[in-house]
Amino acid sequence: MWVSNSGAGLGWGIGAAVGAKLANPNRQVVCNIGDGSVMYSAAGFWTQARYEVPVLTVVFNNRNYQTVRHSYTRYNGKMNRANRYLGIYLGDPDIDFVKLAQSQGVEGIKVNSAPELPNAIKRGIAATREGRPFLIDVLVRRIGTGADSTWYQAHSVADVRTRKV
Repeated sequence: MWVSNSGAGLGWGIGAAVGAKLANPNRQVVCNIGDGSVMYSAAGFWTQARYEVPVLTVVFNNRNYQTVRHSYTRYNGKMNRANRYLGIYLGDPDIDFVKLAQSQGVEGIKVNSAPELPNAIKRGIAATREGRPFLIDVLVRRIGTGADSTWYQAHSVADVRTRKV
């Protein structure tokens, strides 16, 4: 069974996966989710750990709010012409989703290349069979217009202070 939304809503996937597992605890639940979407709902890992909800979460990590960037490109405005997409790039610093999940009690593994994926999936399935949630952080490439943009608006609050407090 495939559960999806039709509105390209960010952030609902982790909660939906928990709900799917609660509704049918005897089925394997895999949450396929983008890195940007996780940033809206990462507290769901804590819920999975606290209530022993064995969901396998696969994060497609391209360090980018790709769905939002694709929406911006449809307008073909200033962001497209400058190849600068405000608030879209999720690198510098990179988000370590394995550590984020681990900080809330969910074990995980990072996958940097395709050959690593089968073993990671096996580990994740083994964990969920044992009753534990598991996260796989899969590094993927960005695609589409603006995919090469890693621009973000630099600002340092530390540098603009008049007092070092």
